[in-house]
Amino acid sequence: MGARALAEALAKNTSLQKLSLMSNNIGEKGAQKLAKSLKKNMSLKILSVQKSDVGKVGVLALDEARKMNPGLKLSWPKK
Repeated sequence: MGARALAEALAKNTSLQKLSLMSNNIGEKGAQKLAKSLKKNMSLKILSVQKSDVGKVGVLALDEARKMNPGLKLSWPKK
């Protein structure tokens, strides 16, 4: 499943609470799509994107989504 399809599913999902995308090559554009959907999804509580190549732009987009969803905890890329 690509990041776009996952983002579309997350935008509509109301039951998923934890999602690990660790070690997936999401990329910056994929992270931006996920971030957009996370602004609509208030049920997800934990998202792991470690080792997922989200890049600086992706990290910024995901952080912005987290600010709009204060119940969401992100597990960030480690350098």
